[in-house]
Amino acid sequence: MKKHILALLAISLVLAACAPQQPQAKPQPLAQQGFDLHIDAKRHVESDREFVVHHHCKKFKAGHAECQLYDSDDAEARLIGIEVVIGKELYDSLPQEEKGRWHHHAEEISRKEVGVTLPGLSEDEAAKVAEMLGPTYGKVYIIWEPNEAVPLAQPKVVAV
Repeated sequence: MKKHILALLAISLVLAACAPQQPQAKPQPLAQQGFDLHIDAKRHVESDREFVVHHHCKKFKAGHAECQLYDSDDAEARLIGIEVVIGKELYDSLPQEEKGRWHHHAEEISRKEVGVTLPGLSEDEAAKVAEMLGPTYGKVYIIWEPNEAVPLAQPKVVAV
């Protein structure tokens, strides 16, 4: 019985390997997936506080947002982290210990060393985004230090 199962498994593997490959669907640009806000900022990578992290953000339920963090804007950019964005009401409900892991966006945006920019937006559009983000809080998880060839150690929460 085991020989029959192994033979069937071997045949299945050979057939799968020889099957014509279906063309891969071309990935959608992030904007088409709802990630329609691009923000660049420093101070997110502990090993290089001057490194510019490229945020691609989208809104989701209850007014929260999520951002994918990349090491560049190139087609070969690596996903190095995520940022979760919440409003003041939810932030106020967090335990005190947890609040220390979050940063207030009004403070972050106003700090020159963070160097927040909004590529592709006019000055007026950027001002509206800054006003919208001002009362929110963000928590940054870095999963891959940009200077590493592969992700090492544990992901970490970074204070901006």
